[in-house]
Amino acid sequence: MSDASTPFAARHPADRAFFLAFAAVSIIAVAGGFLPRLETIFTGERPWPPLAVHIHAVLFYGWIGLLTAQVLLVRGGNVGLHKRLGGAGLVLAAGMIGVGGWMALTMAGWHLERGSDGALRFLPVPLMDLAIFGALITWAALRRRDSPTHKRLMVLATTQLLGAGFGRMDLYAMPATPWLPQVEMFVNLYGMLWLILALAIGFDVATRGRPHRVWWVAVPLVVAAQFAAATLLVWPGWRSFAAGVLGLG
Repeated sequence: MSDASTPFAARHPADRAFFLAFAAVSIIAVAGGFLPRLETIFTGERPWPPLAVHIHAVLFYGWIGLLTAQVLLVRGGNVGLHKRLGGAGLVLAAGMIGVGGWMALTMAGWHLERGSDGALRFLPVPLMDLAIFGALITWAALRRRDSPTHKRLMVLATTQLLGAGFGRMDLYAMPATPWLPQVEMFVNLYGMLWLILALAIGFDVATRGRPHRVWWVAVPLVVAAQFAAATLLVWPGWRSFAAGVLGLG
């Protein structure tokens, strides 16, 4: 076991397997959550969505593809190209945030026109996810010379995006919590993400003897933001507030 006075090892032989496994889980979350729904769109079971959805999908899949490529580059020892692609990653992340917000707002109005306010009510979740992702990517970019911190922030940022995929897979359902309804939403929306983070922190403990310090700062902030999104989701006044702000009916 390591103590706080022992430097956190930048590398461990098991890192190669861990980060490759994380990339694989990311691919599974995206494929399992979105491909079945994409099939129903192409077969006509669902209406063709607005352009923002298609652009968002391309960028989203691009991010998971770039993440996987970056992991494979490091595994192959091509760290130079990995670093050069970091700039492309920042541009892609910025595009995802901008297009993701456009898509969320567009879909809220699109569904309202079809008689459903579900997307409007759900807006706190995608908007908060994008805010968390943007903050973590910015932090990761600022700490790019600190490899252990940078890698863990990238894992945390990407994990935040995976909730959309896992949520569409219906892997579990939290029992109703009428005493505090946001708890039910909180667990349903983010439970799988916490499992990934628990495994990541456990990996640090197993390989270094303790969690990396970035987990102690970043994870509580992320969980607090997630709980805020779940709270807005169940707030009775959210629907009218959001509709008024966005000028929707």
